[in-house]
Amino acid sequence: SIPIRDEPKTRCVYLPLGSRWYDFWTETIHEGGQTNVASASLDTLPIFVREGSIIPMTQVMQYVDEVTDAPYEIRIYRGAD
Repeated sequence: SIPIRDEPKTRCVYLPLGSRWYDFWTETIHEGGQTNVASASLDTLPIFVREGSIIPMTQVMQYVDEVTDAPYEIRIYRGAD
């Protein structure tokens, strides 16, 4: 087995046809139906969001009532629908 520190820093990611996809970290738009080479460090996983998605976000919590007054961020990825 390969130690984690020696793992490749990129991954090939296939994005399904029929939608455009946003890179979660950079908001770069990628067309579906193709394979992309994505950065994949231990700190930054390759995450892609389908156009038209809405994602509510808040700070990291261990359980749902841990921080009741934490601000929320709503991310809207324009596109389909």
